[in-house]
Amino acid sequence: MIFVDSSAWIAVMLKREQHHSRAAKAFESFLSKGTPLVTTDYVLSETYTFIRHRTKDFAKILRFDEIVAEAEKEKFLIVRWTDKKVFQEARRLLLKYSDQMFSFVDCVSFITARELKLKEVFTFDRDFHTMGFQMVPAAG
Repeated sequence: MIFVDSSAWIAVMLKREQHHSRAAKAFESFLSKGTPLVTTDYVLSETYTFIRHRTKDFAKILRFDEIVAEAEKEKFLIVRWTDKKVFQEARRLLLKYSDQMFSFVDCVSFITARELKLKEVFTFDRDFHTMGFQMVPAAG
């Protein structure tokens, strides 16, 4: 199982993003191999918001929503919902690492991935590397 960060979702969805080609290839590889993916409600929220504000194209929001819904239906994607415990742990982590520029969503993701004992994260955000996760595809 691989955790999916918003940077990966965004790169998959937006062709003008720097990492689009690598993200699309990785996503297709996960699909073809049947690699299960997991993300959080916070990551999805961040992705919907980014796509909406970056593109102003509601069709892209609808397409992203279709991809997420289909992936969940096919049991290819699990969405973990953030509860009070995860929220509080993420808050603690954010405050602990004041020397880093982690977002709160990143902290929720770190906590969630650790709870699931995941080592790999589909991301282009080096903060995951800083926290000891393996970035997939490898940073390049």
